[in-house]
Amino acid sequence: MFLFLNLQLSDDPKKQGDSKALISTEAVAKGVLGIPGVSFMPSKSMSSYVRVAFSLATKEEADEGLRRLKEAILEARADR
Repeated sequence: MFLFLNLQLSDDPKKQGDSKALISTEAVAKGVLGIPGVSFMPSKSMSSYVRVAFSLATKEEADEGLRRLKEAILEARADR
């Protein structure tokens, strides 16, 4: 199963942000893999979306992955 998540990378809901940097650095450092939304954009434009897969994960593993992703997002927001 794939989920597309719109990451709230800014305190300002009008700013979308770019998921590519967060996913390829902070999330990976926490053991979370995802595909940045830019990979699915024909124009390769910036995207705040990320695709994550949970098809082989247990409920506990999925919960832990989302907890780690949330942690990475909150840390990135604090650094801005």
